[in-house]
Amino acid sequence: MKDDLSQDMFILRRENNPCRRFGVTFSCLGKLNSVNQTILTKWQGRLQTLLNPNVMDKNPLIIGLTESGIVLSGLVHQLLVEQSQPSAWICSTRRPVDGLTFMEHHSHGPQHCLILPDQPPGEIWFVEDEISTGQTLLHLSLLLAKKFFIKKILFFAVIDFRSNHDHLRFEQILQAHEISYSTHVLTHTPAPDPLQVVQDQPYKFEQIGLPQSKWLLPELRPALGVQHEILNDFIPALSGTLLVIGEAVDLALLLVRNNPELSFRHITLSPWEIDGNHIFTRMDFQQKYFLYNYHDLKSPLHLLYDPVDREIAAVVLALMSKQGYAIEPLQVKC
Repeated sequence: MKDDLSQDMFILRRENNPCRRFGVTFSCLGKLNSVNQTILTKWQGRLQTLLNPNVMDKNPLIIGLTESGIVLSGLVHQLLVEQSQPSAWICSTRRPVDGLTFMEHHSHGPQHCLILPDQPPGEIWFVEDEISTGQTLLHLSLLLAKKFFIKKILFFAVIDFRSNHDHLRFEQILQAHEISYSTHVLTHTPAPDPLQVVQDQPYKFEQIGLPQSKWLLPELRPALGVQHEILNDFIPALSGTLLVIGEAVDLALLLVRNNPELSFRHITLSPWEIDGNHIFTRMDFQQKYFLYNYHDLKSPLHLLYDPVDREIAAVVLALMSKQGYAIEPLQVKC
């Protein structure tokens, strides 16, 4: 029986993005609703259906692109951990760290940086929420395949918006570089409106650096090229709702997994319109970060953020206090 995503997929309208007017998000990402263990388990079950052991290497490098790819790539990585399959997990960041920089031009936050592992993986798995045209994944695949001498890449996504032309171009270019690939998605559908395609800028390595003190628990972060460990030694048992700013959603994912009475809600960079259908309320923080449907938040409320986001965190606390919400910043023993 085909999985019905209609209750867990939300088509939205973006603001101030000339490259695309539509947006899509999913219930596991926590942008419109709070995410608890039940929702994470449901989505892990969906992702499990995409993992065909007959075509997969036992030592993949799982890559998620921030922000939306963090949760989904983390769920896939956790599935392999539970099956005792060796794997590594990294995520891109929009913060200036030492690594491979690349552009995703249709995004509201186009610049990414990816810290690569020292040891080459058996194969590469990209895990995304959506594939729009496939252009960014294609260019990044060619570069990583060359760097790691990889001949096999797998692409996972919830939804594939590509046209037949996009699919054909994707296939022809990978074949021309002798790269074997397979695509595993939960659903295909035409894009709600055309996406303007802008050629990606050349990929390059830069040494620009950001001190790790700007990251909360840097030894645990996939955006810094390391693998998650259990957080119980750092954060006590929690209940209620964890409001999480930006890229700290990787830590929120693990905290909810380990706290059955906790859910998380993402304060995100994604700018969407109130539509009276999926979005009923919106709070803006410096016209950069957004909290949606805050009217249904469940107390107690906690706030999780990286030190680099301290300014936004102060704005969140001040504005929500004016709205009558009591929020406690999460205290982490570093």
